[in-house]
Amino acid sequence: MNFFGGDTAVSFANAQTLDEATKKQAIESFNKEVNKKTEAVKAEIDRKLAKGKEVAEKAKDMEIIPANSYILVRPYAENPFEAMREENGIIIPVYDGSFKNPDTGEDDKEYNLSTQADVIEVGPMVKYVRPGDVVYYREACQVPVPFFGQGLYVVSEHQIHVVINAGVKERFEKINKEEK
Repeated sequence: MNFFGGDTAVSFANAQTLDEATKKQAIESFNKEVNKKTEAVKAEIDRKLAKGKEVAEKAKDMEIIPANSYILVRPYAENPFEAMREENGIIIPVYDGSFKNPDTGEDDKEYNLSTQADVIEVGPMVKYVRPGDVVYYREACQVPVPFFGQGLYVVSEHQIHVVINAGVKERFEKINKEEK
């Protein structure tokens, strides 16, 4: 028989047929590409880690203070002032946002637009709010401040709806008297 015809099969690199050799080559080529991409990703991670260490070294003496009338806050994951009850060992919020819609008469659920947060720092023009206060503000008004993954945001003092702390009423009254 001739080389390409008849009953004789062509063998490449211990493969049984030409199809198996092609598959083997495709797999090897794919694996090489995956390895290249993996090495590139590892190199990028190493570069970012080195940059992070460099920034962390510089950050040892850094301070973060909001400008003007902005307030630096760390929001709570859940409302710490929400009333709770225990039922069979399960903690359940007293109010889950459900109400009877007066327009449709059907059960509905309200969306909580308010966020609660600890005040971390205040800008120099902030009048009423102090570090250590807890504030309520409209969630849509917060701006993220990516600073070492601390989950910080800034919000304008004008967007604060409620301030909670011991002695806050006296503090507000004193500020208002000083203005007059």
